[in-house]
Amino acid sequence: MTTFRSKSASILAASMICVGANAFHIDRTVIDFGRIFEEDGIVSDTVALVADTDEAILSARPQCACVKAGYSRHTASPGDTIDITVTFNPDRYFGPVEKNVLIRTSGSEEPIKLVVRADVTMGDSLAAARYPVEVGGLRLDRDSIVLRDNTSGFHYGAVRCYNNTDDTIAVRIAGAPAAADIKVYPPLVPPRGKATVAVKHHPGLPSGADTCLLLTPRSAHRLSWEHQSN
Repeated sequence: MTTFRSKSASILAASMICVGANAFHIDRTVIDFGRIFEEDGIVSDTVALVADTDEAILSARPQCACVKAGYSRHTASPGDTIDITVTFNPDRYFGPVEKNVLIRTSGSEEPIKLVVRADVTMGDSLAAARYPVEVGGLRLDRDSIVLRDNTSGFHYGAVRCYNNTDDTIAVRIAGAPAAADIKVYPPLVPPRGKATVAVKHHPGLPSGADTCLLLTPRSAHRLSWEHQSN
């Protein structure tokens, strides 16, 4: 677990924030873990509450199970500090994340809102495991698509893509058969971003296999799919 450090005690008192009608001051109302890797696991940070009067923490409730919050003590006298430790589990998250923790105290009906932020991405090992096919920095979760029936009569399938570089990658399709409508969303895949190659096959054609080329500036890869006529 990665732990982030709060401000030192020497500068804490000068930087406390008064929060509404609460008899607590807090050293900050936002925990920003910045860019983290999902495979590195849980991250943790601590903020400090300083009591102005005799006060108690009633609860510290996160808005979802990926965030947990605990406190070092339940009650405080004037000048006492209560540490609120917050952990975030990035498992299966991707991109910017923002969650809230509501801290309720005995001295006010208005909770203290603590905002928890992170920008979750994948390292090389996890990207390779989830997107095993590499095409010039772009990774695909598969290179063969099984098209599924839709109530409209068309057949649909998709490939999920991940840009495993720090550069934008332009993706385009070439050599697709006339019966297939293939689109890339988005065609410019941002650094450490995701995209989808969606295949929509028109009905009324014989069963069989079709292919197209997925092109990036550095490489090309042949995608194939199986479809069935109605």
